[in-house]
Amino acid sequence: MPPVADASVAPAHLILNPASGGAAFLLRRLNRAARERGIRVRALATGEDARHAALEAADDGAKALAVAGGDGSVAAVAVERGLPLVMVPTGTLNHFARDLGLDLTRPLRALDALVAGRERRVDVGRIN
Repeated sequence: MPPVADASVAPAHLILNPASGGAAFLLRRLNRAARERGIRVRALATGEDARHAALEAADDGAKALAVAGGDGSVAAVAVERGLPLVMVPTGTLNHFARDLGLDLTRPLRALDALVAGRERRVDVGRIN
C-alpha cells in the first residue's frame, strides 16, 4: 500500500522490553536516541506487561507507539486504539521488520521514521 500523508505523531511513546532479543544490548542507546528526538520512553520492568504499558501510553495521549520487544502485545493496542506503530528491530527474528524491508542493522533509524510522521498502512489480522 502507498504511504499516506505526513502526520504529526508528537507525543510518541517508545516501549522497551530489555528481556526481548537484543533489546538489552541496545537499551541505553535507544533510550538516549528516543529522548533526543522528543519520544517518551517506557522501559519495562522484569515481568511487566507490554500491553498494559501500551494502554497507559495511549491513555496518556500518545499519538504513535514504537516498540522494541513485545511487538505482539503493543501492536494489538495500536490496532485497538487506531495508533501508528513503529517496530524497532531488536528482537531475535524480526519477522515483521524483515517483511517490511527494514534495515535490521540500524534499528535507531526506526525512531527517525517515527519522528518524520510518515505512515505506511498494512493489513492486520488475528489467528488463534
